[in-house]
Amino acid sequence: VAEKLDAFYKSKTNFLRYEQGVWVTANARLRLRRMLWRLEETSKNKNCSDIVYVDTDSIKCRGDHAAEFKAASDLIIEECKKRGYYATDPHGVTHYPGAWEIDGHYQYFKTLGSKRYMVQEWGHNDYKTTIAGVDKKRGAAFFTKHGPAAFKNGVCIKNAGHTVAYYNDDQLHWITVNGCRIRTGANVALVDESYTLGITNEYWDIIEKALANINEVE
Repeated sequence: VAEKLDAFYKSKTNFLRYEQGVWVTANARLRLRRMLWRLEETSKNKNCSDIVYVDTDSIKCRGDHAAEFKAASDLIIEECKKRGYYATDPHGVTHYPGAWEIDGHYQYFKTLGSKRYMVQEWGHNDYKTTIAGVDKKRGAAFFTKHGPAAFKNGVCIKNAGHTVAYYNDDQLHWITVNGCRIRTGANVALVDESYTLGITNEYWDIIEKALANINEVE
């Protein structure tokens, strides 16, 4: 342990204490878990939770749970005010770290796992996406054009807005590009890449267990 900590503090990429990383992460997960417990308690359908998606610092749920989120945020804001732990931006809006904020109200939501979901906000005809590896604007344009049915396992999004690095390990040599002869050697090529939606084995397992539980209830 002593050797690991010594290496950690000598690294130029680390500027916080090791304990800070451990405590902040654990505390954030505890706050998320407490909110999940509260939402499960207040779900109207006791056989099916209102929670539909959870990420590192966010929860997407059915039903009206504004009161639960406000109650949790009020406690956090009170603690922030006691310690002067807040900041006001140039627009005059004061921000309190850790407080819950409403991201939006959706009339449609679909996910294929972590960092792979699409939404349609109330009163809007277009779709928004969050897909790791796909540009938000290009993802939104693709599924607004093809519809939510296209958001499925195996669908390929061309020109997804991210690049892939190809390493060419070669000796010095001459090549001709657009009629211009240049000398080059080992290089890295950044190429626009497509993206194929997929479901991980872990997520398939979660889906199968959820369906099995629903069948048992029915």
